[in-house]
Amino acid sequence: MVPFLRRKGLSIIGWGDWYGSAYQVLHDPKPYFTDGHPDGVDLAEAEAFGREMAERALKIAAGQSELIPKMPAGPDADLPFHPHPVFSITRTPRFDIHDLLKEE
Repeated sequence: MVPFLRRKGLSIIGWGDWYGSAYQVLHDPKPYFTDGHPDGVDLAEAEAFGREMAERALKIAAGQSELIPKMPAGPDADLPFHPHPVFSITRTPRFDIHDLLKEE
């Protein structure tokens, strides 16, 4: 996600993560380990994070660019900081179903 946002010209000024219940994955066992989330603790942490990001954004806009954190990189960086294999493809080959149906 991060490489995509940066290509769009956005600056990443912070990040965080919280658990949420999973409903879209039908083959996952229930109860799933994230069931019950977000809970009150998660919501309080997310609200504090949002306030911190809003304050940081105002300071950065006022010229304090040193507040922009260095992005994790390399093989040891968390997965969200890696290029997504689908989005990192610069050109998708043209595909035409009729090419498959042609007799040789």
